[in-house]
Amino acid sequence: GDDSVSEAGILQVRLEHAFNTDWHLRVATHLNTGSLTGLQTGATGILDDGRTLLREFRRHDFTWGVAIGQAELVGRFETGPIAHTLLLGLEHERYNSTENLLRSTPRLDPFAIDLFNPVYGQAKPPFTRRYSASENVGNTAVYLQDQIALSPEWKLLLGNRTDFYNQTFRDKVANERTEQDRTGFSPRAGLVYQPLSFLALYGNVAASFRPNTGFDSASRPFAPETGFAYEVGTKLDLFDGLSVTAAAFHIEKENVLTTDPADFFFQIAAGAVRSQGFDVSLVGQVTPEFRVIGGYAFIDAAVTRDEVLRVGSPLLNIPRHSGSLLGIYEVQAGDWKGFGIGGGFRAVGSRLGDSGGESFRLPGYILTDALAYYRYENLRFGLNVDNIFDETYYERSYNTFWVGVGEPRRVTVSMTARF
Repeated sequence: GDDSVSEAGILQVRLEHAFNTDWHLRVATHLNTGSLTGLQTGATGILDDGRTLLREFRRHDFTWGVAIGQAELVGRFETGPIAHTLLLGLEHERYNSTENLLRSTPRLDPFAIDLFNPVYGQAKPPFTRRYSASENVGNTAVYLQDQIALSPEWKLLLGNRTDFYNQTFRDKVANERTEQDRTGFSPRAGLVYQPLSFLALYGNVAASFRPNTGFDSASRPFAPETGFAYEVGTKLDLFDGLSVTAAAFHIEKENVLTTDPADFFFQIAAGAVRSQGFDVSLVGQVTPEFRVIGGYAFIDAAVTRDEVLRVGSPLLNIPRHSGSLLGIYEVQAGDWKGFGIGGGFRAVGSRLGDSGGESFRLPGYILTDALAYYRYENLRFGLNVDNIFDETYYERSYNTFWVGVGEPRRVTVSMTARF
């Protein structure tokens, strides 16, 4: 008998202008608004009998909006024998949200249901907890990057991004206002060595800074997420149009948001986490008619320092193994020229499903997809079928009692015009 309505609107615009062959300007904007209103019953726990499920009743009224503007100037020039590709960018983002939430208290009114003999239509429990807050975030960033061709074999990349971040949070129940201002620096450097025309070796290091929106169960805003990463890899061109890329990486981050084990409706910031592993990708034309896109990733992600989560525990919803492969065949001549057909699969391994209970894991899954299209002059007609066999799978979860079921079979028909 519950009823929830979610609405979203998105507008994106991107413009590019070339001043000449060496300098061009890119301008883009992104607007996103949304709301979630209505009633919802959610599971909160299960008794020792293994069948009595405790529930809470909620009324929510959430609204949010995001506006992002970005301008980038890209230019190529030379200083003596050294060639430069310069990127200069400016970005501004505004985010605002309002959350009003009423909740019952399972400890006082369990609102329980028997999983194996459910009785529906119970009287709704009263609302005994109120949560109301608003948040406004402004972030302005400037960034500069220079890709330097030192010689035909060596290329160097140097860059930095500086963020100026302001967050204002208001707890309307306690009538408290919290504000924080942060400045974050994200330098990066990379080096590419290409001893042969078909082989490149590279390495890079980078720091990161990302503001965290939202607040914890005590109505406290989060500190920004910061990180440091390094990566080494290689790219091999097997033959015309087909390339293989392989890389190993190590990433360390602080203040990464994850589900609060004590109350899954909120989040906590993990003190420090680490992610390391490797990935391999294959992309390009095997023949003029047949092309492939595929990849595999191994990721070992774990908590390295925290006051709530166990050190060494894996991170929520991150599989150790994942991969995909897609093959497409397109007719190149004759009456059927422009007709293409393809298929492939997506595979995701098991992963942690509850940050507070490491024994609960979401099972792995493999999905099969197919597509067909036809190109005619500046038109493209397409048909995509995702999850052909309508497999039931679980995409992600917040905890043991809140698991997101993946999309069933989906058929998409599209038409694209270029002019």
